Amino acid sequence: MTSTPTNSRRVFGYRWFLLIVWLVLQPSPAASNSQTLLTELNRLSPVEREKKLIEGAKKEGGVLVYSSENVTLLQRYEAAFAKRYPFVKAEYWRAGGDRVGTRVLAESRAGRLQADLVGLAFDVANEIKGAGVLARYLPPERKAYADAFKDAEGYFTPTHLIHAVIGYNSKLVSPREAPKDYPDLLSPFWRGTLTIDTEPSRALIGWLKAWGEEKTRRYLDGLARNGVTVTRGHTLQTQLLCAGEYKVGIELYLYTAAQMQRTGCPINIVYPNPTTVASAQSWAIPLAAPRPHAAALLLDFVLSAEGAELVADNGRIPARAGVKPKFETLNQLASGAVPIQVLTSEDAQRLRATADKLFKDIVLRR
Repeated sequence: MTSTPTNSRRVFGYRWFLLIVWLVLQPSPAASNSQTLLTELNRLSPVEREKKLIEGAKKEGGVLVYSSENVTLLQRYEAAFAKRYPFVKAEYWRAGGDRVGTRVLAESRAGRLQADLVGLAFDVANEIKGAGVLARYLPPERKAYADAFKDAEGYFTPTHLIHAVIGYNSKLVSPREAPKDYPDLLSPFWRGTLTIDTEPSRALIGWLKAWGEEKTRRYLDGLARNGVTVTRGHTLQTQLLCAGEYKVGIELYLYTAAQMQRTGCPINIVYPNPTTVASAQSWAIPLAAPRPHAAALLLDFVLSAEGAELVADNGRIPARAGVKPKFETLNQLASGAVPIQVLTSEDAQRLRATADKLFKDIVLRR
């Protein structure tokens, strides 16, 4: 049977459609090569793996990082890495909160993920892993990091930790008046003097884990009734507290408060019950990393003792065993007197949606 020109075009177009669908469904070469390489590296000795990574990274010439990490720390990583491996140019795109995770997922779904290495917030790391975006990687340096914060299979590893604490302005609040724990902040004495972040996920998920949903709901309602002010950014919150704009920050980041103390800020730290601790930045290599050798080389460096020292030098709390914070205030955590509650990435995935909804419905809508 002879096809008409119209039918021929339809058949031709249909075949092209099938070809495009087939191509889309195929795993990309980058994705296949990335996991194949990393699996091979997992079997090599430290000396052999570095040799192979250096050879590959020299050919790749660069590495692109997506991260929500502090800019100063990223710059320190970049400078130290360039000193050791000058043949690799490291570049990064930075965004706050969970915007890195959002971009990683969007680009991955579109088949256009450009990042070679990603730094993910603790409350999105497990979601990204579950989406099948990340490669499995087990470098020797990973053994120095606690099991509670890294995933068991080897998809992501944290570099430092964040504790959520109460902070108060010691010029505006006397030791006698100072809060001792979260329930104290519901007193009318604090009305209109409290601040909380727009994304208080670490504290809120900690409350849900320790107290359950109903008690957490009542507590948020009490804070809202007490006129809590929502402020975007934990660093800004701490700065405003130092300036006397507020008397109390409900869930400040411990390392930020400790840094401010050293600059003369009149801030005192209270360890509430629970004082939640979670990973700050978890690092991972995407399956589709265009330059996997350079990505693995940079990740090995970030997780090394030298990388952890850079974390400590930046005023953070390293997640690597054997590397202590540089601020004495932070080392008080080792005494065991603080009621620490560990939040895992699984906790975040399980409780994040509930935490977000409660905060939106009770605090943001008032």
